[in-house]
Amino acid sequence: MDHIVQNKVDGFFSKYPLISINKSSIIMRPKDYGDFVFKIDQGRVIQYDISNDGSKIVLNVFKAPAYFPMSWAINKTNDNYFFEAHSDCKVRRAPLTESIKFIKNNPDVMYDLLGRLYSGIDGMQRRNVYFANGSAMQRMIYEVILMATRFGDFNSNKVLTIPFSEQDIAHNSGLTRETVNREISKLKKLNLLTVEKKLLHIQSVENLDNYLKDSSPINKK
Repeated sequence: MDHIVQNKVDGFFSKYPLISINKSSIIMRPKDYGDFVFKIDQGRVIQYDISNDGSKIVLNVFKAPAYFPMSWAINKTNDNYFFEAHSDCKVRRAPLTESIKFIKNNPDVMYDLLGRLYSGIDGMQRRNVYFANGSAMQRMIYEVILMATRFGDFNSNKVLTIPFSEQDIAHNSGLTRETVNREISKLKKLNLLTVEKKLLHIQSVENLDNYLKDSSPINKK
């Protein structure tokens, strides 16, 4: 989101009170979306579904200054997803009708929203390819690279740090935590990443990406 669009979005939502939400709190449940759009000022929010065996399947992770649920807001799609605070969050809640009016009256905001939507679709399409044809290792690495691209920050040692745990990777990749732990152990031995509590540390995303490409028949012609 460029700074002009972000200033417009911030200006619109700033008219509404700031709400603090604790980590792991459910913000929206299926069939209970109501008439509001939420904008994240601080923190992360996950969108997920529940599988038949009761496992959490993460579909998307939002961070500031994202706003949601836009599929419901624009299309009144009968969504069946949960939205949950992945960290302590601060959000603003705007009336749905006013939010749609704001987007329609600001083509640059609409264009930005469309661009981010297609970027997300591209990521999901690639994820589907790995889900259909990739190994557990390939599925996991792809999710880690996505997390690094969107949420990684360099620490004092210039190592890219991601605020996600092994369980988070399992939820995002559709794998069990035991499988993720086993595959991460292999990557540790190759010095491609390390784990510390609920943080992942990556020495080089490029090296991790090269390992994914070299090991994946999906990327070979």
